[in-house]
Amino acid sequence: THTLTHTHTIPRLPMHTHIHFNVWQDNKTAALRRLALAPEPAGPAANILELQFRLPGNASRRRKFNGTDTVQLLADFLWSLDIDPRKFHVVTPMPRRDLMLLDPNTPLSATGLGARAAVVVEEA
Repeated sequence: THTLTHTHTIPRLPMHTHIHFNVWQDNKTAALRRLALAPEPAGPAANILELQFRLPGNASRRRKFNGTDTVQLLADFLWSLDIDPRKFHVVTPMPRRDLMLLDPNTPLSATGLGARAAVVVEEA
């Protein structure tokens, strides 16, 4: 028999380090995604979106994003909640659109979301 021992060390990232991971990568980077999620923008500003997420199980979460943040950061946020965006639709109520079908580099300001918007996270 062979015994393999693996030690994985997650590097400590400096504050405000912003790393984006591709939505379609496998789950090996989920722990890094949680650590590297950019902080919410502070204070009121012209280009900030406040999103209300309706999650499975009647849970909800609210988070602010910069309009220049991308759909990829939205997916990273879902990863931070232990929700695999590859297995869920993130839809706008009216008109109904799945944001996870957009190019991951699309800025949130180009998605048609308003300054305050609700999105529903549904099982695929």
